[in-house]
Amino acid sequence: MLTDDFGSGELRVDVRDSSNVMELTTNGARETMAVAGALAIALRSSGGGNFVILLEGPPGAGKTAFAKGFGKALGLDPDDVASPTFALAHVHALPSGKKLAHLDLYRLGDDGDPQSATKEFLEAGLDEFLGLDFALVEWADRLPPASYPEETVKVLIAPPKGLNMGPPAEGGEGGEEQEEREEPKEQVETEAGFSPEPPPPGTRGDSRLVTIRGAFPEESLMEKLKALPRGPGTGSEP
Repeated sequence: MLTDDFGSGELRVDVRDSSNVMELTTNGARETMAVAGALAIALRSSGGGNFVILLEGPPGAGKTAFAKGFGKALGLDPDDVASPTFALAHVHALPSGKKLAHLDLYRLGDDGDPQSATKEFLEAGLDEFLGLDFALVEWADRLPPASYPEETVKVLIAPPKGLNMGPPAEGGEGGEEQEEREEPKEQVETEAGFSPEPPPPGTRGDSRLVTIRGAFPEESLMEKLKALPRGPGTGSEP
């Protein structure tokens, strides 16, 4: 197992041997964005194409923050990368000439029913976006795994073990509105639905466990993560 610490010294990365799984602990949306940017650059540098990144996690976990960091690394203004909760999909033209599709499947299906969600997904033609150069899919678990290409990158963002998230705040259930409530910490705790329980020793209320698995260039991503700035104040700018 390879391990290293990044950023403020609390961003920890574990790469499990021969399993193509990487686990990271980030503190705040900016560190989550930095990790997403490292992944985007690693994928772009691999020389391949048609990368499908499946984003999963509870409301307010940081899926849209991850999407913003991913888009920023590919040349987009992160302010232009908003979760398409109602539009279902946004397509961004990248400076390189390639395209990035950003999908949000939260509103598909009846009460989370995968069959009705799959039907709506296909009827809306959303499957076509999966064929673009990059496709980021928020709430990817709304559909069964067979709905996606065989080779994907799956990103799960959740609070560390022992830090629970409560129900979504009033005024929104998924998408950008919840995701944007991550910073400062006071907003996370009062608006994004965290339980009032104190975080476990050594963790902060805005900590996230980010698990990346699947078809990603493991060694290249580790190199990009090692290149992230270190020390106090890391990631203070988006």
